[in-house]
Amino acid sequence: MLNPPWTMDTALPRTSFPFQASSEKIWRAGKLLFTYLTSSSPSLIRDHKHHLRHHRRCCSGKELVDWMLNAELGIQARSQAIGVGQVLVDGGVLTHVKQEWHFQDKDTQFYRFAELELSPEPRMGLRDAEELLEAVTFLAQLGPDALLTMALRKPPAQRTEDELELIFEELLHIKAVAHLSNSVKRELASVLMFESHQRAGTVLFSQGDKGTSWYIVWKGSVNVVTHGKGLVATLHEGDDFGQLALVNDAPRAASIILREDNCHFLRVDKQDFNRILKDVEANTMRLKEHGKVVLVLQKNLQGGSSQPAAMRSSRYLVMAGTPEKILEHLLEFMRLDATLYDPVGVPSLPLPTSSIPVPLTGPSFRAEPLDGSEQEKATYCLHKRRKILRLVSQWVLLYGRLLQGDRSTTALLQSLADLASQDPRLGAMVQEQERRRPRAMENGDGSISPQPKSRSSMSWLSSQDEAALSSSCALRAHDKVPYEVYRADHSCLVTVLPVNASVRDVLQSLAPQLGWDGEHLLVKVNSAGDKVGLQLDAVGVFTSLGLNERLFAVSVEELEGLV
Repeated sequence: MLNPPWTMDTALPRTSFPFQASSEKIWRAGKLLFTYLTSSSPSLIRDHKHHLRHHRRCCSGKELVDWMLNAELGIQARSQAIGVGQVLVDGGVLTHVKQEWHFQDKDTQFYRFAELELSPEPRMGLRDAEELLEAVTFLAQLGPDALLTMALRKPPAQRTEDELELIFEELLHIKAVAHLSNSVKRELASVLMFESHQRAGTVLFSQGDKGTSWYIVWKGSVNVVTHGKGLVATLHEGDDFGQLALVNDAPRAASIILREDNCHFLRVDKQDFNRILKDVEANTMRLKEHGKVVLVLQKNLQGGSSQPAAMRSSRYLVMAGTPEKILEHLLEFMRLDATLYDPVGVPSLPLPTSSIPVPLTGPSFRAEPLDGSEQEKATYCLHKRRKILRLVSQWVLLYGRLLQGDRSTTALLQSLADLASQDPRLGAMVQEQERRRPRAMENGDGSISPQPKSRSSMSWLSSQDEAALSSSCALRAHDKVPYEVYRADHSCLVTVLPVNASVRDVLQSLAPQLGWDGEHLLVKVNSAGDKVGLQLDAVGVFTSLGLNERLFAVSVEELEGLV
């Protein structure tokens, strides 16, 4: 019987594989794959000569990937096959002739299957074939994690663009960095280091030590211990620690001790932390309830230091939190004239679904303050209810089709409309949402797209008949629509162009109004300040705009100061 190779190469620091508990299953899957390879393509395993060196009974990484793609094993892409190769290397089934730990899809990198002296079974029956397909599926499922772990093990300077993208995508799902912008996450992907420790009880650092790194728990858990109090907290996957000492340039405030075996961490060293995150953390507030973070706010200066103080808006943007707290914060600080398309009036909202804000507004609409005179209570309630109606109206305009299928949401919308109609001061706002129609679109043939028929003043959502009419008026590539493009000073320009207009078309249309002699750039900017430059030949700009994004036309000189 084939026994797993528990002794691994020690030339390089090996880390515990995230799926170590499945090592025997990986070994069995590797044997099945090797058996099928030797029976279907026996010439693949042979002697190779490279740079005057002979490598006995091996195959190149590229040959193995090509074989997996052509062997009808359910592997559809090279990246899948590379992932399987990495799993086999990490599991000790496949070894590099020079004991390297990174599987590479190259003609010049050679690999051997372990225990080749054991003869594979001469033929495979139906049951073995089914087991083989299950085994390959199992290996393919582990592939992405294996590739990600390998990318993190590599020195940052050696990571490829694909590996950086892989790390960035992982950061999108890590709680500790959920409040950071995508541009900051991409910077982190280029500097994150992988660190692992094998034994529970290992002290990662002690209270009073100098702060040298910031950590994210990627696998496992740790205890936070302080002098005098003992255990004060336990941190799990997705939690972070160590930033306080770096932000304040102070000694460690607590000791961190591994709570279990085989803990993995993502680490950012002090120099990179100061360059990327120190200002972000210094301007970030976290609201906690019962020891849990329920709202993350980040200070944002709208405008810039070059603008007059009256034109700048210093406030906190919502970066993460529970839906209830996000809504509570939004209702407190939003302007009555704000729209969800306005990145200044409404902060970026990381709410998980389009329908969440609507159900949450019911209790808020009925709530009344406990303190104050009757006049003060009435004024407060009126102002808050106006904000709720404004928010719901905007959300329905954006997500009416999605909300239509939710019975509880539809019932609540009707309830809100009924409540508003009972107060003459609010009834006008319900009627106003009727008038907020999408602007008429000019079709490519010069005609005007038909507009939906008028709604009842008590109906927030369109009827099924109206939805059918709207669906027949879908945007076509040659339909003309208004493009709102902003200057660096946030003044707005409007031009009407086809939906499929290119960036070059947009800039040429605006050139007389912009009045520049130099180079023009079209940039997408969201409410978090992230900027994406658009290529001149890019098309479909109108349909690519996301929620809380605006188009800016700026000169090269203005781009740096654009906020």
